[in-house]
Amino acid sequence: MASVLRRSRRYEPTTPKETPPIAPPPRDGARERTREILETAQDAFISIDDHGLITDWNPQAEVTFGWSRQEAIGRELAATIVPEAYREAHRQGLERFRDTGEGSVLDQRLELTAIHRGGREFPVEFTISALRSNEGYWCHAFLRDISERRLAESYMKTQHEATRVLAESASVAEAMPALLEAIGAGMGWSVGALWAPVDGDGAKGLRCSSFWHDPETPAAEFAKASMEMTLMPGVGLPGRVWLRREPAWLPDVLVDPNFPRADAAAASGLHAAVCLPIRHGDEMLAVMEFFSEELRPPDRALVEMVDALIGQIGQFMQRKRAEDEADRLKAEFFALVSHELRTPLTSIIGYLDLLVETEEKVLTGRGRQYLDVLSRNTVRLDKLVADLLLLTQVEAGTFTVEPAEVELGSIARNSVESALPAAVERGIELRLLSVDTADCAGDATRLGQAVDNLISNALKFTDAGGQVDVRVRNLGDEGIIEVADTGAGIPAEERDQLFDRFSRGTRAKLQEVQGAGLGLAIAKAVIEAHGGAIEVTSEEGAGTSFRLRLPLRAMASRQPQPRRQRHDQPAPAGPQVV
Repeated sequence: MASVLRRSRRYEPTTPKETPPIAPPPRDGARERTREILETAQDAFISIDDHGLITDWNPQAEVTFGWSRQEAIGRELAATIVPEAYREAHRQGLERFRDTGEGSVLDQRLELTAIHRGGREFPVEFTISALRSNEGYWCHAFLRDISERRLAESYMKTQHEATRVLAESASVAEAMPALLEAIGAGMGWSVGALWAPVDGDGAKGLRCSSFWHDPETPAAEFAKASMEMTLMPGVGLPGRVWLRREPAWLPDVLVDPNFPRADAAAASGLHAAVCLPIRHGDEMLAVMEFFSEELRPPDRALVEMVDALIGQIGQFMQRKRAEDEADRLKAEFFALVSHELRTPLTSIIGYLDLLVETEEKVLTGRGRQYLDVLSRNTVRLDKLVADLLLLTQVEAGTFTVEPAEVELGSIARNSVESALPAAVERGIELRLLSVDTADCAGDATRLGQAVDNLISNALKFTDAGGQVDVRVRNLGDEGIIEVADTGAGIPAEERDQLFDRFSRGTRAKLQEVQGAGLGLAIAKAVIEAHGGAIEVTSEEGAGTSFRLRLPLRAMASRQPQPRRQRHDQPAPAGPQVV
């Protein structure tokens, strides 16, 4: 609650616009009834004279501040319930009131930080009124502890932020640093850490996989000790919680006999700690711990609130683990199927080519037509298998490129020439424009595959009479290949999934456009393997533009060449090629 308490309004006097009226003391006949009301009030009631000495103290004040009525009467209020940091301001305000009868906090509902007899600071809501008698002024106040309300408010904000993080994070690794910060900062802690098992059941110990600390907390040494340490079940705070499967609270880690990081905690000024298990059903997934720079006694309400939020994190971790396992099995399946299909497809393609070459004279026109259909679809199937194998390698982390000196203009030119027959057939003008010389270290085959996929995609979604333009630019340290079309564009709600494998837009489904939804995923994987990036801009009804951004790395065997600009030149007919 440290950050919550620090946000309480300070008790500092200011000059009011008008002096509030001073209420007269109650009549003698009303004193007994007033006393009964005060004795049974649910708010703490305190009265002081104009010297700041306590003159009245009801039972609820005893509960709220820990001082009995007998102990409180005659004590200075500032030294009894006002934290030391605010006492001087309180005394100055009282002195001003005694001299002038004016006070900036009179007859207002305000909040400040109070202190319990045991040293615990907490927020209170209060009102102060003044009375005047022949003996001078005195003030009385009603105060209410609002710690629970503040805690509930902080928890609601923390829960909202944590829920947002869970909704926006694609993986556990991405979510955990943000969750540690959301929970730690939101609930008033200074340091947070996530401990995950080295193996599935934690038998080989726990390792700190994520760490967060408040920027004002010097936690570098503690972070280093946490990240370098492996804790076995039962050892240290995380090991204890992992073994017992229950939350644990240490008021001061420095005096705990089972806290191996005590020296590092002392160096970072850490004391209190809470650690919570992250479970899914009966299965332990991880533990999350938080630290404070203050001594803090166990707070059951806080633990229960945060533990409920930790339950959501457990569900998120289990769901992501299931998704990862499903992806792994899917990748294994694709790899197996693709590998098993590649061998018979290679054989089929070989025999089809042989049949066309050796039996051409005896084939009828219809026979040749049938063979063309077989050959075309077999090649298409072979490309699909190759795409699946490539994506399987990407997801397994085994996809590599073989860099050599390549010229991006040549790659773009080859791709355009290969796509010209399809463009002519669809009645689309395909042009290669603004070709700069851009040399880079890259895999010509893979880069050509990426450009082929973008041009093929553009042709599929551009109607007859439209245009597809390809440009190559040299920006000094970066080469750009752009493929722009005048097609229907991509709906805004579909752009986030554009590069996902098997992603097919609404238009592709409605118009039954051929394709498995792998082309853009492959293009993205190829470009990122070259250290580049792929960007897209689109406007519905106006077209789409894809840009491949590639770093231009100088080749050791080739001196830098002066930039050469090639301008548009018309092709003999139909689509234009430079």
